[in-house]
Amino acid sequence: MAAAAAEREEVEPPSDSKLEDDRSDAPPIAEVFDKIGFGYGQVKVGLCGGGVWFADGTELLLISSVGDQVAEEWGMSASQKGFIVTAVYLGILIGNVSSGPLGDNLGRRLMILISYAGIFAFGWLSSYATGFGSLAGARIIVGGFIGLGQPAWNALGAEISPPAWRMATQACSQGLFPLGEIYAAVLLIMDNPELINLHWRDLLRLGALPALILLFFGGLFLRESPSFLALKGRNQEAHAVLKGFNRDNIWVSGGDEIDVAFQKPPPPPDAASRWEAAMSQVNVVFSRRMYPSTLNVMYSCFCLNLAYYGTLYAFPTVLAEVLTSSSAASELLVGALWEIVG
Repeated sequence: MAAAAAEREEVEPPSDSKLEDDRSDAPPIAEVFDKIGFGYGQVKVGLCGGGVWFADGTELLLISSVGDQVAEEWGMSASQKGFIVTAVYLGILIGNVSSGPLGDNLGRRLMILISYAGIFAFGWLSSYATGFGSLAGARIIVGGFIGLGQPAWNALGAEISPPAWRMATQACSQGLFPLGEIYAAVLLIMDNPELINLHWRDLLRLGALPALILLFFGGLFLRESPSFLALKGRNQEAHAVLKGFNRDNIWVSGGDEIDVAFQKPPPPPDAASRWEAAMSQVNVVFSRRMYPSTLNVMYSCFCLNLAYYGTLYAFPTVLAEVLTSSSAASELLVGALWEIVG
């Protein structure tokens, strides 16, 4: 009897209260990840979560490329054709603004999975659009789900990486954007390299499929942020996530399991305090000393995005009209390959 009781005590998972006692002198979660290191665990989660950038690249290049075909088929004006592409960016803006509060309350993992589900569902439904209004509406919603997943992954990617690896994690995950463009360019080459008489409904359906695949693998392998779990008082789950990263990294690179006990994070501030802190930061960056630099950075980012996404919209149309020695779709592929180098 005593041996059985001892065995049960050994295998019984620690309660949240026990974990809190163990954490009294433990390091913060960021330092625990420093001990765990960067490895297979982060790569696996990065592919499942950062895939939202892959879906973004696919959707944007496809809708930019099929715009002429849709406009000709439905007799749309130039402004209507432009708005079909603009609709995606408008949706991304709405999704980006909404993602932070939702992710802080519901979790980063759930936001990413919802993002994949929405991109697939409405990307597929947009292929059945019957006119300008239905297509524009569907593309706004697709953009909204893309925008929902991007900040959630940016937060999750930072929270599961050792501090020294956070910049590299973000850079590599955003490198999935040109891979999505490459996938879209290959679809265009297979349909019609000259971007003429495209089967745009089939292309939009094929463009939605990566989100479905990412949803499946994300459901299997995507882990929640242990920082979010700890803030919500779900300490056992946070402890299990940290152990999972440790085991994954050991499985590939070897080493020993480490103690993943962590210090209980301070409670999040209330809404009034968060607003006060946000306004304090705004006052700093727009202070007399800082506002010239702030305006310079804002203007530079505006010009960079205008040039980048403007050419993403313009190239499919321009290349289809001016190229003679090679196909327009193959040049889009070459451009996407150079983006990886950049």
